[in-house]
Amino acid sequence: MKKLSYIFETGAFLPPIELDNSVLNGHNYHYYMIVTSPIIYIKDCYLKNDTMAFLLNDGENDYEIIPPKSSNDYILKNLTYTFTDQSHTSIKAKYDCISKNKKSVTVEIEFGGMTIYHNYVEKRKFRIEYIGQSYADDGHRTAQDRLSSHSTLQKILSHYSCSSEKRDVLLFLLGASAVIADNTIATGSKSPIINMSEVDSPEYVNLLEAFLINYFKPKYNSRFVSGIVPSLKHDSYTKVLNEQFEDFSVNVAIQGSVYDYVLFTDNHSIEVDKGILKQDNRIYVSFDDANIIDPNNYEYSFFDYIENK
Repeated sequence: MKKLSYIFETGAFLPPIELDNSVLNGHNYHYYMIVTSPIIYIKDCYLKNDTMAFLLNDGENDYEIIPPKSSNDYILKNLTYTFTDQSHTSIKAKYDCISKNKKSVTVEIEFGGMTIYHNYVEKRKFRIEYIGQSYADDGHRTAQDRLSSHSTLQKILSHYSCSSEKRDVLLFLLGASAVIADNTIATGSKSPIINMSEVDSPEYVNLLEAFLINYFKPKYNSRFVSGIVPSLKHDSYTKVLNEQFEDFSVNVAIQGSVYDYVLFTDNHSIEVDKGILKQDNRIYVSFDDANIIDPNNYEYSFFDYIENK
């Protein structure tokens, strides 16, 4: 039995302006998703149970967010705030922080609605607009390089800045390895001995990109959205299919974040729970019997959120 497994091992989540952040140095992110979420507005900021609370709005729904206190050794009093922009997406707040020994310190700090929402909302929902990869024959080019002058990214940014449907544009950068498990390599028939090996070539990168595009069918992708993937009609990964795998699966084992995600298009929606795809959302392609992922084998998270670095 010969199986191909893709394992997402590294990831980052960031706004396009952060593409040159030094945190990304040294990571080979060869896949990326351009995603959007509604603009988050701040309707109000107030004190609740001696701490700060925010009333946010995404254009349709209100969300009350109460960030957890770092300790119970202080309370907040005398909160005032002013909006820092006409669209009400950020505020500058001023309040007194009073410790248990009655010492008071006046604090002034700016808050953005998007940052509050993405840090504290229970499930973070993102619409996938485009999926791509950046590998090149030597494997040295990364998603960061590709996105720095990406015409589709600029098109999406321009569309949602001018459209009546205002949305925030963000990036998921992903690094994956392709692993072959083969228990026929020694004798030609199935045996208890499994040979595990990693492969690193453009054909394997192309196959995963094509499958993800075909699965989600994002709005701004034009190739691989129709027909079936994998298919011998696509010569960009024919070499991989000639290896005669029985199935391949997409596994998630990325350490870092504690957030839950919903990633969706009009075609598909998946939920990522603390780094693990929910059972009904498993992503795999079966050539014989599907290699179903066991969530109990994974103790990692899906994406690192760059603001937490």
